[in-house]
Amino acid sequence: MFRLLLMYFLIIGCQYIDSSFARESVGCSAEDNQLRATASSFKKIIDVGSSYMHNRGNSRSIRVDGAYSTIYLAGVTSIRSLSTNASLLGDFDGQVRNVFARINQTLVEQYCSELHDLVSTTAFITNGNFSKRYAELRKEIFNGRDFPASALITITSLANEEMLVEVQAIAIIPSRNKEQIIRSNSFVIFICFFFIRQLFS
Repeated sequence: MFRLLLMYFLIIGCQYIDSSFARESVGCSAEDNQLRATASSFKKIIDVGSSYMHNRGNSRSIRVDGAYSTIYLAGVTSIRSLSTNASLLGDFDGQVRNVFARINQTLVEQYCSELHDLVSTTAFITNGNFSKRYAELRKEIFNGRDFPASALITITSLANEEMLVEVQAIAIIPSRNKEQIIRSNSFVIFICFFFIRQLFS
């Protein structure tokens, strides 16, 4: 009887470890509905950006925590140089470089991250003739490696007629909660190991 109890707790412990890292979807249970109802608690709006963005109902970036943190960056444009504040009117190359410089600045300052943590970008350009040049600049900006999955869309205009390009991006970084998950599972693993020793002693 004692060994049966040990086996039971061992199975429960292993299931706990597995579920803490990944949950397999097999339909909507009551627990799923509860998690969905409280899903907003995982969304951390920690970078509201400027008052202009706030007044327009926008956030510059959002972090979503889990085993890894997902950062959603709002569309970024640039009509003035980040370093000199010089006008970039009509300067497509300058706008693209400054857009990615601003994205990198947000990642560095807010998340201790960098451009190479980007996993997806969506770019909007106002002239289809810029598409080839945009691809060349993107390759240059990422140093020819670790390119994010990207989409390039040509539109008639952006919010400001001086804007030639806008880029929206998603980045993935190690979660600040991951260490807590590992510590919790380490304790459960220790208990499971203890039960195994008792079971076969």
